[in-house]
Amino acid sequence: MLILCKAIGSDSYFEEAQKNKKRNKRKKKMKTRKEKILVIDDQEWVRAVLVAVLGSFGFQDIIQASSGEEGIQMIEKHQPRVTLTDFSMPGGMRGDALVRWFSTDHKPAYPEARIMGVASDDGSVGSAFLAAGADDFLPKPFENEELRKKVDALLAQADHVVGA
Repeated sequence: MLILCKAIGSDSYFEEAQKNKKRNKRKKKMKTRKEKILVIDDQEWVRAVLVAVLGSFGFQDIIQASSGEEGIQMIEKHQPRVTLTDFSMPGGMRGDALVRWFSTDHKPAYPEARIMGVASDDGSVGSAFLAAGADDFLPKPFENEELRKKVDALLAQADHVVGA
């Protein structure tokens, strides 16, 4: 049930997201999740997969950016509760630089905001994200359920900060 396939163009990740959505509706009316999530990735198909999978878990307010610079603009404009970012993107700003900006310039004013790196990992990418201040890291490819668990954990951390 991997959502990010090596074969670009495969529809299996969308099919799995649609199955999740139908399964959730059959169990009972799916809970609509109102938390705002930002997905930053230069590849449109990866953003589409993440949006579809997050949508299958009930998230409705999902915004997108295709570069680190555009991601900063979206963070400043929309104040997402959780940001998911890729590592290698065009435009000069890598994901770890975005995370560093987020941790030093944005998070002090919005301590409930969370950011997670989502990228292929050669052994150093996850470390680079965490060293830059990311709240978590999810290597690609990943299972849909692992994404849900990590996003839920980030939201629980955010809720703890707000409730404290």
